[in-house]
Amino acid sequence: MARENIREAAQIELFGLDANPEGERAKEWDASITVYGNKFKGEAKTMKSDLTAVSITDRLSYKGIDSWDKHRDYWLFSNYAPGEIPTRNDSHILVFRREMQEQYDKCREQIARDGRTRMGGNELEELREEIEKYFPADRYRENPRRKERIDYMLERASWSKAAFNWNFLSKAGREVKTQADIEKAIRKEIATYGKL
Repeated sequence: MARENIREAAQIELFGLDANPEGERAKEWDASITVYGNKFKGEAKTMKSDLTAVSITDRLSYKGIDSWDKHRDYWLFSNYAPGEIPTRNDSHILVFRREMQEQYDKCREQIARDGRTRMGGNELEELREEIEKYFPADRYRENPRRKERIDYMLERASWSKAAFNWNFLSKAGREVKTQADIEKAIRKEIATYGKL
């Protein structure tokens, strides 16, 4: 098990959350908690205390952000001492989906931006339109296998080494120390906004 997975497993255990039964490589969510008889799914992330941003993924795509928005009700971020695992005395921030929208939008903007060595999502979308308009039908629209391969290539717009800034997270979310803190925050969010 990778060190990151060990830390996140410790984080899940520390808060008494239920780990995703698919295991450590589950894509949609890491852990869940049941409040008011409803299961809420979230992502557990850890960051060394001497850093300023939490690494999220090596390659972030539009599809990845859409998956977050669909499958993750909350994010639990924990700050830990280098060489250690998260403990109750460390800083832990709980952020709900609604509060992450600003970060999701920033991620989408970053992906859309072209770089020196790659096309951004906006340019790739223009290229898709040109392919649909100018490619001979038998080379694209009427050739399902080739269309699938070209579409896959065009959907590969991504942002490498995506991370969330700890200052943003601490302002957007709230400090939690126990499972009861998470449950209380979820109840308050539902009472205020009608959903999580």
